[in-house]
Amino acid sequence: MDKEPERHRVEFASGSAASVENRRSFRDHERNDIEADLPGWPSGQAFAVRGFFGKLGRHVHRVVTTLLMLPLYIIAGALGSPASPDKRGKLEERENEVDDFPVIWAGVGETARTLPWQLDPSRRSWRTVTELELTEADGLVRITSYEDTARGSRFLAWGGGEKVPGSEAVLWTLPRK
Repeated sequence: MDKEPERHRVEFASGSAASVENRRSFRDHERNDIEADLPGWPSGQAFAVRGFFGKLGRHVHRVVTTLLMLPLYIIAGALGSPASPDKRGKLEERENEVDDFPVIWAGVGETARTLPWQLDPSRRSWRTVTELELTEADGLVRITSYEDTARGSRFLAWGGGEKVPGSEAVLWTLPRK
């Protein structure tokens, strides 16, 4: 009996620095924006690094949220929770983490330009789940999507967590090698 292929949830990352928080860009190798050239992609919010007041607003939001959540952080710490707000890594490439946040680097005709737009969480419904599937039998990599039955919102989901019948679709296929 064939074993089920490995499946992993996947989506484009977004920045965490105040200037690019929850944003992502799509670039060619000369750092030009290629978003409009990606085939079949619906238009999205244009990428722009936040200015001084935008960054200030993100910092104020983070401080207020942290102060409101402080009692929960203390309780979680006392109970031995591994969750920590300090899990961010160290800054390694300022030009790709603060000044810009590219998630696709692709020249003309490169495979990365064929990735499906559903990997971008800002363009799809929060209930849409995208998964990467690695198959041994036919040697393919697939990206699939389906609608999730979870209730809640993009930021907080509870309950459900199953596929809506008939909602699964193959978005992208490529040979593993």
